[in-house]
Amino acid sequence: MNKVTQKNEEFYEVSNKIKAAERRLHTLTQHLAQYENYKQHKAVYEKYKQFDPKKRDTFYENQSEKIQLYENAKMYLDAVMNGKKTLPIKTWQAEQAKLTADKFSLCEDFYRLKDEIRNVEVLRRGAENLMREEGR
Repeated sequence: MNKVTQKNEEFYEVSNKIKAAERRLHTLTQHLAQYENYKQHKAVYEKYKQFDPKKRDTFYENQSEKIQLYENAKMYLDAVMNGKKTLPIKTWQAEQAKLTADKFSLCEDFYRLKDEIRNVEVLRRGAENLMREEGR
């Protein structure tokens, strides 16, 4: 295997790792954002549920956005948890921090490999040009 092929394979491997990390980071960001909505609007929702049905409508009209955010977050988190009871918030945050650090490291490798491939390609083209000129 020549050096150009090896560098290209390394480049694509690093690129795929970056894409996978970005997908997971996006998912974790959604999980944590929904958890924040859940936590922030839970008190309003509980107060809404305490009202008798006649007064609920008025309260809902005034607080509908917060109630909807809570309900959407609850549905989202219930689907994510798949029957589990406790939310792994600290685990998600730790994974997010680790993936972010890993992504920065992978990006450094990505740009280093990109420069190396560019330099090797320039050298290869130069050598091909020299060989073509000598053949004339």
